[in-house]
Amino acid sequence: MPDPYGIQLADPGRYSRGVFGLVDPSGIYILNYDMVFQTYVNGAVLPVELLSFKGVNSKEGNTVLWQTATPTNVDRFILERSKDGINFESLATVYSNKQQVYSFKDTQPFSTTYYRLSAVDANGQTKYFNIISIKKAVASINVYPAITSGKIAIHTKDAVSDGIIKITDLNGRTLLLKKATWSNDYPFDIAVLAKGLYIISVSTSIETVSFKIYRE
Repeated sequence: MPDPYGIQLADPGRYSRGVFGLVDPSGIYILNYDMVFQTYVNGAVLPVELLSFKGVNSKEGNTVLWQTATPTNVDRFILERSKDGINFESLATVYSNKQQVYSFKDTQPFSTTYYRLSAVDANGQTKYFNIISIKKAVASINVYPAITSGKIAIHTKDAVSDGIIKITDLNGRTLLLKKATWSNDYPFDIAVLAKGLYIISVSTSIETVSFKIYRE
């Protein structure tokens, strides 16, 4: 693609937040010129059309999904992630398949995780796609107080019909286990436990959360 300023880049892809000092044809310097641009290889962008690129959060983590339109000469996809949407780290390499449907599960996402996808062909040509973000769901369960002489309360935003309450010691041994149904606040007595630190896990049909509690 012709460019009167003669900008050339070695690596194809989509770049943002670039800052350059330019010299126009008359020799005048143009400093701090911000631009977003697409590089080209042999006059054409890598031929791959992305139908969708999305993700969903669950208690197991983030699942990232994407789909291409037709079979292409793409060799592999590179999935990257970031905390801030600027500094990315490589997360996975997924090789092309005939179904054109792909997914990857990130089991340790950040509170908000940004994902960037790129396609690479057999010659090393690369095309970048739009960045997406996935927010981790906020737990709707809380246990209080953290220090107790025997009684605690389990709070949920919604009614629970199939709750499981489990208390373990720091070695992972189960000491108390109970199935229960409740609305909003559920009282639970741990006075039978000796003084010390324990882990309480509360499970519903939607999520499982764990807290540390101290029996004084």
